[in-house]
Amino acid sequence: MSRAETSAPDIAASDSAERPFPLARRYRRRVLPIMALFVVSLVALTAFSVRQAVREIHLEFAARGVDEIAAEVDAKVPAAWAALLAGSADAEQRAELAAPFVEAVSERGLIQLKVYDRNGEAVFSTDAADIGKIESNEALTSAIQEGERTLLPHEEADGTRYNEFYVPILRPDGAVGLVMELYWPAGELRAILARALVLPTLVPGLLLLGLLVVLGYLIRRAQAGIDFRAQRVRELSARLESFMSSSAVGAVRAAPTGSDMPLMRIEVSLVYSDVRRFTDFSETETPEAVVAFLNRIMTLQIECVTRHGGDVDKLIGDAILARFEGEGKEARAVRAALDIQAAVEAAGLPRGVGVGVFTGPAISGPIGPEARRDYTVVGDSVNIAARLCSAARRGEIVADAGTLTRSGAAEGFGPAEAIKVKGREHAVEVRRWAAG
Repeated sequence: MSRAETSAPDIAASDSAERPFPLARRYRRRVLPIMALFVVSLVALTAFSVRQAVREIHLEFAARGVDEIAAEVDAKVPAAWAALLAGSADAEQRAELAAPFVEAVSERGLIQLKVYDRNGEAVFSTDAADIGKIESNEALTSAIQEGERTLLPHEEADGTRYNEFYVPILRPDGAVGLVMELYWPAGELRAILARALVLPTLVPGLLLLGLLVVLGYLIRRAQAGIDFRAQRVRELSARLESFMSSSAVGAVRAAPTGSDMPLMRIEVSLVYSDVRRFTDFSETETPEAVVAFLNRIMTLQIECVTRHGGDVDKLIGDAILARFEGEGKEARAVRAALDIQAAVEAAGLPRGVGVGVFTGPAISGPIGPEARRDYTVVGDSVNIAARLCSAARRGEIVADAGTLTRSGAAEGFGPAEAIKVKGREHAVEVRRWAAG
């Protein structure tokens, strides 16, 4: 399999493994929304708590105001106040109570004051027209029956805001005797509370903002480091892959984490090429010239192998072992060998190559100790391909007859001949092709 033919799942798995961890994106998409939700929840809970606290404080202030009014009235007209509280005050006593109530309203800047008995009758009101009327509403009923203090906020059409309070007044026996309804301006206490809450809310807000800024900076720095290291890993991976066959790269990527790559028995077409008289050339040329020559002739051959869907299994000095697997492997191997000879001869290089082609079984997988292994093919088929290559002169291809028959590309090859291969009992039937 060529590098271009590496399976999509393998490529996707490799890209996923080598892709830098998206720390900054995860921070923006996951952490920041959670923190924003936390902040919104905190603000909402704080606002609710403050609202409740303001409400309770308003009620407490109103209750204290009612106690003060009751104490002042009791001090000025004790008999009339005791009768009113007991529910037995006559008209004269009620009239006697009017002046102390009016004075208390004036001193405290109340908008309005009403006093109800247990029947809901207004026994006093700053608006004389309301005296004697029976009031019936949920807040008053709750105050009379359950002794509950109630606050009802109001806002006039002109924007004036005030609070309406229903505050029960208890008799000595603990029962509700009267209920005072007060209309008190809402702005003053709210402003005091707002000023008191600025520091407790502003400081944590600024600290949280500073934390987000610092955290964002650290995340960006960390992401830059991750991206840099991931890029280095990709570069290192690409360099290492250039030293490995596509089969080895694919096997490494496909192997599950923590498991070894298995050995496999495969049917493979092998192309073995070797530079002719390379030793003589290397003895007479400089090392730089030898390396340049090898790079050039190897590049030509690898391009031919890759073009026909083969994989360069290994480079052995001045020799190349290429493998072709799958459907049409024989035809692709033979066409690659023909292309190699044509490309090398056309390049006008000082040395040419001999090529051997053979198809047979082989073992594919990691060979060697844990510390240093090679992913390659081994077996008798590899040895035969190398022997056939040794039998080929410059510009020649020596291929076994079985490969040529199955390839359908035997045109131009000579008649069959038998070659005795070292290590095999029977000769191998081959055919030769030579450059024109």
